[in-house]
Amino acid sequence: MDTTRTADAPDTPDEAAAARAARFGQLPPRVAPGDMVEESPASPPADPSFGRNPDTDWMLRYAS
Repeated sequence: MDTTRTADAPDTPDEAAAARAARFGQLPPRVAPGDMVEESPASPPADPSFGRNPDTDWMLRYAS
């Protein structure tokens, strides 16, 4: 087992607890629910007639 210590490692358990409390002792600031949702514009609705003219489509179907 490697027991080498780094220069910034605390020496006692009390120092380790103080270092943890300093680093993790506070929660991050709250995020508003409105900031959590990304809004993007919707695409335009699809053309129900698919670009065809329903007034003359009957002629193309039945004129043969």
